[in-house]
Amino acid sequence: MVIGNRVLSCRIDSQASEATKVDWRHYDFEHVAHVQSHLPANIQQKLLRFMEKIGLRYGAIDLIETPEEDFVFLEVNPTGQWGWIADFAKLPIPEAVADMLESLFERKKV
Repeated sequence: MVIGNRVLSCRIDSQASEATKVDWRHYDFEHVAHVQSHLPANIQQKLLRFMEKIGLRYGAIDLIETPEEDFVFLEVNPTGQWGWIADFAKLPIPEAVADMLESLFERKKV
């Protein structure tokens, strides 16, 4: 997720289950880990630049990491749901959204 100037990421090990190998949305929470992770700095910078260029302050971004550790961009969802991923991966998404909204409000007051 890119929220304002923050990048929060969760690794979903879709290859750990036959049910999710082709599409991670065939949920198998019992066998597929959802863990907080950190994207490489260069990938984070590219995502932040991309979001700035398209004019989004929030986006749920889907990436695939290849076996060679390359990242492939799939999509950005400007209205992506985040409650479930915040819970599973223990990501501070609600706080990041609140901080981003507060910063927008502060800019309007000036």
